[in-house]
Amino acid sequence: MSADASQTAIHKIRQTPGEWLYHYTTLETALVYILPQLRLRLSPFSQMRDPREYKQWFPGAVGFFSDDQEGELVSRIDKASVRLNLLRNEFKLLSFTTDSPDPDKGEYGRGFSRSRLWESYASNGTGMCLVLRKNTAVEAITRQLGAAGTSAHGPVVYANGPTHAEIMLHFEEIFGDLDVLAERIATRHLEKLFLTKNTEWETEREYRFVVRTPNAYEYVDVSESVVAMIRGPASAREAEHALRYFAAELGIGLGFVQWNDNEPMLLGRPLARS
Repeated sequence: MSADASQTAIHKIRQTPGEWLYHYTTLETALVYILPQLRLRLSPFSQMRDPREYKQWFPGAVGFFSDDQEGELVSRIDKASVRLNLLRNEFKLLSFTTDSPDPDKGEYGRGFSRSRLWESYASNGTGMCLVLRKNTAVEAITRQLGAAGTSAHGPVVYANGPTHAEIMLHFEEIFGDLDVLAERIATRHLEKLFLTKNTEWETEREYRFVVRTPNAYEYVDVSESVVAMIRGPASAREAEHALRYFAAELGIGLGFVQWNDNEPMLLGRPLARS
């Protein structure tokens, strides 16, 4: 990609809000793991940062049981709880952020100028942000995840409330096959359990992909949809040299978020060495 083409790509991102997905990461992760193969990793649900996700589930139970089952009931509830918490690790997640649908927010509502995300996921602004064309990314990632297992995707719903209603057990299920019980919960309540977060996270405007597989991690190829990378507002200028190399090799744009006087601005960067 020529220097002009790089800056043209960044200009298009600036001018067309709503068409992109953004993935924040550290510079090390980008250079070592993501950019060489343009793959992103999905991590287990229980490794997320929200207590709703990493804390163990404690399901409720309803129904009737016979007198001769009473002695075994506590043991079976414990086993069911263990099985359901294993279910959390079967689901792998990949997160992006999106542009605000409110045009009045201007640059402050854009996915590349999210100060909280630069701080939390990109090493206090020293990392980078990968930009993907949304329609292409959704099609490519859902195709790959659909081949790997039960999957879902979409914007995260932000709502407060306990999860036990979604993992309510019936006593007759507790005394049955616990894998069948886990399957029932995963199938019927996938979106409420895995595509919902508490309202305090709603400023992240997360778009999430979820897949259920037995593997420790899952990976998706995003080479079809990546259009640019953006280095953070606190990143060292030396980082641009490394990112410029990958941008030129991959044929994608390179940008820089400049943040002066609390005004974020996305600048296109030339790929020619300077």
